[in-house]
Amino acid sequence: MGHKKIRKLFMVHGEVDRIYLTPEPKINRQKRIKAGGNKRKCFTEGWVEFLDKKAAKRVALMFNGVITGGKKQHNFYREDIWNIKYLPKFTWENLTHKIELDKQLADKQVRNEVALSRKANRFYAQQVQKSREIEGIQKKRKRKEEKFIRDFPQKDPVED
Repeated sequence: MGHKKIRKLFMVHGEVDRIYLTPEPKINRQKRIKAGGNKRKCFTEGWVEFLDKKAAKRVALMFNGVITGGKKQHNFYREDIWNIKYLPKFTWENLTHKIELDKQLADKQVRNEVALSRKANRFYAQQVQKSREIEGIQKKRKRKEEKFIRDFPQKDPVED
């Protein structure tokens, strides 16, 4: 579901202030599309902020563990189950802080992977260079061995 659909569903129960939906990872979406699934943008989780605290508690109690429902013909999400919790003392700043931390961790992980791949590439290049040097040394040794083989002409033995 998108922001508009969620806002429409929850506006009946109270005034909704902000909505944040976490998009699914790109890898999951690519796999789904490749396997022949839909191309819609999907979300893994979301947060809804109500202006009234009582309305938020009421919605959490009403919708937690309930099937979304609706007519089967017109509702793609008919068989999905709501998992809603009321989070006391949770502010929107906590959410934005968590999102920033997640982004920083993801960036750090990407940087680490890039550093590891660079290190592996450098190691591979060094090993290739060493093997070339060793091959060159072996060729030089073979040439030296061929140069120093002397063939001295022998005289026929003298008969008594």
